[in-house]
Amino acid sequence: VGAPKEFQAKVIDSLASKKIRFILLQDSDAATQFDGIKAKDLFPDVNRFIQSNYKPYRRFGTREIWVFKG
Repeated sequence: VGAPKEFQAKVIDSLASKKIRFILLQDSDAATQFDGIKAKDLFPDVNRFIQSNYKPYRRFGTREIWVFKG
Protein backbone atom coordinates (compact mmCIF):
# COMPACT_ATOMS: atom_id res chain seq x y z
CA VAL A 1 0.00 0.00 0.00
CA GLY A 2 1.35 3.39 -0.92
CA ALA A 3 1.17 6.28 -3.32
CA PRO A 4 2.53 5.64 -6.82
CA LYS A 5 6.32 5.82 -7.02
CA GLU A 6 6.06 8.41 -9.83
CA PHE A 7 4.03 10.76 -7.65
CA GLN A 8 6.41 10.38 -4.72
CA ALA A 9 9.38 11.02 -7.04
CA LYS A 10 7.76 14.29 -8.20
CA VAL A 11 7.26 15.43 -4.60
CA ILE A 12 10.88 14.59 -3.72
CA ASP A 13 12.18 16.28 -6.87
CA SER A 14 10.16 19.39 -6.06
CA LEU A 15 11.49 19.54 -2.48
CA ALA A 16 15.07 19.08 -3.69
CA SER A 17 15.03 21.30 -6.78
CA LYS A 18 13.21 24.21 -5.12
CA LYS A 19 15.47 23.93 -2.08
CA ILE A 20 12.53 23.97 0.32
CA ARG A 21 14.01 25.03 3.64
CA PHE A 22 11.10 24.34 6.01
CA ILE A 23 8.38 21.68 6.08
CA LEU A 24 5.33 21.75 8.34
CA LEU A 25 4.34 18.28 9.54
CA GLN A 26 1.32 17.18 11.54
CA ASP A 27 2.17 14.78 14.37
CA SER A 28 -1.34 13.54 15.09
CA ASP A 29 -2.22 10.04 13.92
CA ALA A 30 -5.83 11.02 13.24
CA ALA A 31 -4.85 14.02 11.11
CA THR A 32 -2.26 12.16 9.07
CA GLN A 33 -4.36 9.21 7.97
CA PHE A 34 -5.93 8.64 4.58
CA ASP A 35 -8.53 5.87 4.58
CA GLY A 36 -6.98 4.56 7.80
CA ILE A 37 -3.42 4.52 6.42
CA LYS A 38 -0.80 6.73 8.06
CA ALA A 39 0.78 9.30 5.74
CA LYS A 40 4.27 7.98 6.48
CA ASP A 41 3.13 4.55 5.24
CA LEU A 42 1.26 5.93 2.25
CA PHE A 43 4.24 8.03 1.14
CA PRO A 44 7.24 5.94 2.30
CA ASP A 45 9.75 7.40 -0.19
CA VAL A 46 8.79 10.96 0.73
CA ASN A 47 8.97 10.09 4.42
CA ARG A 48 12.48 8.62 3.99
CA PHE A 49 13.60 11.71 2.05
CA ILE A 50 12.32 14.03 4.78
CA GLN A 51 13.84 11.92 7.57
CA SER A 52 17.21 11.89 5.76
CA ASN A 53 17.34 15.54 4.71
CA TYR A 54 15.42 17.46 7.37
CA LYS A 55 15.47 17.65 11.16
CA PRO A 56 12.90 18.79 13.72
CA TYR A 57 13.17 22.51 14.43
CA ARG A 58 10.12 23.63 16.45
CA ARG A 59 6.97 22.06 17.78
CA PHE A 60 3.60 23.79 18.14
CA GLY A 61 1.08 21.41 19.70
CA THR A 62 0.69 18.55 17.22
CA ARG A 63 2.58 20.37 14.45
CA GLU A 64 6.30 20.34 13.84
CA ILE A 65 8.46 22.51 11.64
CA TRP A 66 11.35 20.59 10.13
CA VAL A 67 14.37 22.42 8.68
CA PHE A 68 16.68 21.32 5.88
CA LYS A 69 19.91 19.83 7.26
CA GLY A 70 22.15 21.21 4.51
